This record gives sequence, C-alpha cells and structure tokens, in this order.
Amino acid sequence: MESWLEHHDEDAVIRVMNDVLASDDPDVALSGLVRLADENPAVVDEVVGSPSLARRLIRLLGGSAALAQHLAAHPRSAGGRAS
Repeated sequence: MESWLEHHDEDAVIRVMNDVLASDDPDVALSGLVRLADENPAVVDEVVGSPSLARRLIRLLGGSAALAQHLAAHPRSAGGRAS
C-alpha cells in the first residue's frame, strides 16, 4: 500500500482516506483496501481512478471483512480488468 500512496497524487490519497473514514468501520475498510492493494495493485489503481467506484468499494469493504477477504482472493470481482 505504501508504494501505491507514493505513486498517486495527494488529492487521490485524500479522497480515498476520506472515503475510508466515511465507511461504517474504517479499520476494516482500510485493512481490506490494503490487502487488495497488496494482492493486486493494478485493480486498486483502476478502482481509485474512478472516484464513484472507489467510494462504493471502500464503503462495502468497511461493512464486510468477508467481502474484503473475497476480493483479495478474487480481485477481478472488484470491478477491475487486471488479474
């Protein structure tokens, strides 16, 4: 995740962090996002490139640790085309 943060502009990072904080459980949302980024950074790049998709995904991640685990195992389910 650190490398992801280093390769994105400040506005994107702030937007993602605000979405994480707005989720039902920010700790679970951030943990899920980090796991997804570690497993397949290209998917996270693609998702974050769409603010609306990123917001929805992060809120879903904050509501379900099981979903976060599923997406880490199957990152294409996050809506990305990368594998």
